[in-house]
This record gives sequence, structure tokens and C-alpha cells, in this order.
Amino acid sequence: MQWYEINASTSTVVQQNAYGAKGRYYYFPVIQTDSLGNAFLVFTRSGSTELPCLRATGRKTSMPANDLEGSLLVKAGESAYNGSRWGDYFGICRDGADPRTVWGYGEYAEAGGNWGTWIVAMRY
Repeated sequence: MQWYEINASTSTVVQQNAYGAKGRYYYFPVIQTDSLGNAFLVFTRSGSTELPCLRATGRKTSMPANDLEGSLLVKAGESAYNGSRWGDYFGICRDGADPRTVWGYGEYAEAGGNWGTWIVAMRY
């Protein structure tokens, strides 16, 4: 997956990079910053030995430019998914009461071949 930081006032790219492991597939990433500028991403990942699961990653403002942390498993996939729709339920936002906390949600393969959604709170 590709990610970018864009300076909105100058319309210039501040940093960017591709993210992902070989042999894995990444679906519907969503990104949000906290009030300090730290970034958080939530996405689905799958592969030949990995059921569609929900994962998260991020980057602190103190990290080297163009870099993200390794992803963490949020919700493991429970079965194969062969449905025709995926991606309707992904989102991310700052917490209204605590702007240093970011909430994300997304899909994973639920037991029985269905999709399910899961919510995660993230904070540095």
C-alpha cells in the first residue's frame, strides 16, 4: 500500500513510501494523525498462509522520514472469505474527548466464511 504526507498549504508531498510484506495482500487502508502529528493506519492483510485479518501500524513524528513501524495484529482471521464484497466498513478518526487517541475499525474474515468488523484504539 502507498501512503503520503502532504502539506495542505503548499500542496507538496512531505514524505511517502510503499508499505507491505512480499506475498501478502493489503486491503482498504485508512490513515489518521493524532493531535501531535503521529500517524496511525488500519487495514486488512491476507496471504496464502494468512486468513484476512485486521492489522494496524503507525509512525511517531520522531521516526525517520518515509518510515512506518511493523504492523500489529488487531483481529485474526477466523476462516476463508469468498464473498463478493469487502471494504465497506473501514474508518479512522481522532477521539473527540482525547485528541491523542485515534480509533480505527475494519473488516476481517469471521468464522463461517463471513466478514466481521472490529474496533481498535491507538495512542502513542
